[in-house]
Parts: sequence; structure tokens; C-alpha cells
Amino acid sequence: MSPKNSIKAIKELEPSGLSQLARKQFPYIRKWLRNKGVKDQHTLRIFGDAFSNAVIEIKKGKINDHTDFNSYLLNLVSEALANFKHELKTPTLAEQQQIQIDKCIHLLDDYQISLLTERFVLNKSYEAIAAAKEFSNPVIAEHEVTKAFHHLFAIAKASQGIANEN
Repeated sequence: MSPKNSIKAIKELEPSGLSQLARKQFPYIRKWLRNKGVKDQHTLRIFGDAFSNAVIEIKKGKINDHTDFNSYLLNLVSEALANFKHELKTPTLAEQQQIQIDKCIHLLDDYQISLLTERFVLNKSYEAIAAAKEFSNPVIAEHEVTKAFHHLFAIAKASQGIANEN
């Protein structure tokens, strides 16, 4: 199938013909993507997104019959690559929240971080914290952990206020 006839021919293709066309196009697109630094594990996804978009647009009649299919597909692959790179760079909401929490924690001093880590990460009891920090009793350990937690909460609240102003 020559590029000049591709658009018109694709409109007529059955799924098996589309599959053959995809298998024919993929090695060239894969090589192009690999030259752009894309890991091999991602090439099929990017190609698949672009190829399926091309077929959908062609079948809907949105693409001129005289359009060069190879150039059109390469443009869509380029767009799919840009979208893929954007997805990789954009942190999820959970990642954004974790980054914000990490920033807040790093504003605490080492003593407060160690108290919070022992209580909430290592899940130690107040008795164990009191023994490790040489407090006279667990009530003091609980008070110190609560104080550190309130300090972290105040930092988080203040940083949220700053973030909302921007």
C-alpha cells in the first residue's frame, strides 16, 4: 500500500488489514521512538495510541484522502510521545501530597522527626518511646509525640495556606 493511497485504502480496510498495516508500520516507528530515547517497553503503547487515533480519524472521514499516511502517523506518534512524557513528569495527586508532607517533615528538627517516626512509622508504644528516649514515664513520651505532631500539623496548615495563595 503506497502512502498516497493509504488514507483512502484504510477507510476500506477490515480489522485484519489494519492489523497487517500496524505490523508493517511498527518497526519504523519503534526505531524512531528508540532514537528519541524512549525505552522499548513504552514504544508499543505510544505507537498503539497514535495508530488507533489515526485509524479513528481516518474512518470518521476527518483526514483528506491525499494526506501522506506515513507523515500523518509520524505526527500523531510525535504527539503521543509528548503526551507520554507529560504523563511521566506530572505527579499524581498522591505523589503531590507525599511531596508536600515530605517538605513539611523536613522543617521539623531531628528530635521531633525521631519521635514521630518511632510512634507512627515504627508503631512503637509510648512505653517503648519513653524507654528509648529516657523519659521518666510514658505520659511524657505521649506529650512529646503530641507536641511534635501538633508542630507538624501547624507547618502543614501554614504551607497549605501559602499554597492556596499562589
